[in-house]
This record gives sequence, structure tokens and C-alpha cells, in this order.
Amino acid sequence: MATAPADPIDAFSITLPEPIDLSHAPVPVNDSERLLFRQLFPTLIRIDCRGQVQPGLATQWERDSTGQTWTFVIPENALFPDGTPLAPSTISADWHRRWPAIQKLGVASVNILDSQRLAATLAAPSDSLPRIFADPAMAVVPVNQPDNLTGMIVSSRPAMPVVEVEVNRTGDLRDALDAGADLVVSRDPSVIDYAAGRAEFETFPLPWDRTYVLIERPGVEPLPASVSSDSIRRSLTQGAVGADAREAEPPFWWHNPCAIEVSMHVRRPSTAQLGYPRTDPIARQLAERLIALAGDSLQLRAVGLEIEGFSAATTPGSERAYVFALPYRPLTPCAEATFWTRKGRLVPLIDSRAHAIVRRGSPPLTVDWDGIVRALPP
Repeated sequence: MATAPADPIDAFSITLPEPIDLSHAPVPVNDSERLLFRQLFPTLIRIDCRGQVQPGLATQWERDSTGQTWTFVIPENALFPDGTPLAPSTISADWHRRWPAIQKLGVASVNILDSQRLAATLAAPSDSLPRIFADPAMAVVPVNQPDNLTGMIVSSRPAMPVVEVEVNRTGDLRDALDAGADLVVSRDPSVIDYAAGRAEFETFPLPWDRTYVLIERPGVEPLPASVSSDSIRRSLTQGAVGADAREAEPPFWWHNPCAIEVSMHVRRPSTAQLGYPRTDPIARQLAERLIALAGDSLQLRAVGLEIEGFSAATTPGSERAYVFALPYRPLTPCAEATFWTRKGRLVPLIDSRAHAIVRRGSPPLTVDWDGIVRALPP
């Protein structure tokens, strides 16, 4: 996706729908952080919306004869978007600060070769450039990053506008569009329809980026088979949720054995609850609809869980079942083990995607493999 500016502009405004906590960087917990962190924290390479590898921080790379060590060339005088210097030593310092998470992605060691080259050795060899180097968890975060969002990202590159970022205060992104936002990303049909009727905006569907699933705890009576039938899953895309959705489409990446690492405790639940992340309206709507389909015999009720506790709750927790979103096509499926079970029952429900609403005349935008819009080039 790209938009061609009619005339150069000095500033570009992005409005985010949810609060931001920079302490989460570089791994976001909501859609606003996903969009913001992609602008702020670069990766060595990026994967575009067609699945092709593109340069990121690194402009060149090469493998050694074993395929385990990959050397990346970082341009001289590379900068973070806010103008902070960025060198191989910056990357090494940040990765070592978060080393357990980096190791989980398959990196065994990292070494600075000189002022422009960084060598990363993998736990296993690879004939082609490993896509883990585009994973958001591998993004580089300044060691001394600010604690709070200041409201502005500054690009120091020639001919690049200042990118201003604001969090929407009213709860309605239509207000942000009226107030002059140049870019909003939304799953809300009312916002998308509103922008479609305004001549000053272009609206683009982004790639499918998440799959909502139902997972039932082992050792309990499953929900009625009718709840997970093909016809019911199709009905979930037709008015059951307020979002652009379709029936979940295979192949499903979690069939890869290495993606299933954490077993749920085989015990009866202490509650008749269907849990979902409290801040995810699509998960809530799906949970409520599934309860309605199950009928009164199971006496289920939907309960929203805090994001911070949701991961733990789905492993040893007390809920009978859960509805939540998984990445549609993660770059590192073997690292997506938080919610997984060897013995529980997992049912894919729907795929969902967001839409980008862009003011005409804005600078060119690009889209990554997971549907995240980039307003600043790498």
C-alpha cells in the first residue's frame, strides 16, 4: 500500500486509540503499541506485506559457511527516528539487556565486529536469511529511552516530515479524523464507514493479522459440537463481531509441533467461566456469542481477564475455556508457546484485520507482513 503526496508536508499526525506504555517496548500489548513501536524501534530487516525481505537497519548481510552465523552491515551514522545515534554496539547492548527473550527466538550469541558490522550466531543453521531478524521482539530499543510518550517522533533524515503521535482522548476515532489526524488504524466499522464517506480520506484494508480461537481445558466436557461447526463459524463473521472478519482459514501455523510447548494442568476448572482479554472487544463478542449458542445447560458466563494476568490464567488458571487472538502468521511460531496445550481442545473461529484511514496528500506509507503501517522508512 502506498499513498502519493500531492505536495510535500512538514508534519504527519497519527492518532492512536489506546493508551501507550513505553516500558513494554519492544513487545506491544495492544494495537496502539504495535503501530507506535514499529515507528520507533527498528529491526535489522523487515518483511513487507507480500512476504518479501527488505532492508531495515541492515543494508547488507551474509552467512558463513555453516549457515549459523550471519553478519549484518549497519550504515555509518545510522540513527533512531528521533535522531539518537544507532551503531552495532547499540544493538548488542539492547539485545544483551533482554537476552533471555532474544535466546528464545533462536539466537545463541551476538558479537560486534567493527563500527558497522554485527555478527549473530543462531542455535541452528539456516540456508536463507532467518526471518526472526524481522520479529518485533528483535527490534532495537534505546537504552536510555524516555519513560513516557512525548507526543512526537522526529525524523532527522532529509526531506522527511515530523511525525506527531497522539492518543485519542474521546474514545471515538471519528473525532480524531475531524481534528486533523492524517492516519488512524481501526477495526471499528463505524469509523471505517465514516471515513469512506469523506473525500479527504483513503481507506485501505490491511492484511489479515490475527486469528481468534477457542481453547477448552482438558478434562472437561467440551462445548456442544454445534458451537464449533463450520456453519456456526461462518455465522460469527456475519454480525457477531464489530470488525472486518472471515471464517478462520487454514493452514494453521500451530500445527507445527515446536509451537506446542506449554501444557495446561489437567484438572477440572473451579468456575464455569469463558475467559477473554478484558480490553479486546472482539474476543468479548465472540465469547458472548458462543455462550448463547451453548445454551443454558452448561451455565457458562463470560469474564474479562486483565492483560497482565491473561497469559498465566490460560496455563494453570481456573476458567473452563478461553477466547483470545493469536497472530495470523507469526514469523517465529516456535516462540508463540504462551497459550498452548498438548491436551486441550483448540478451535479456530475467525480471522480479523484492521483498516488504515489516510488523509489524501500524506507521505508514502508501507505495510509490513503483519498489517502494521509504517509512516517512517527504515
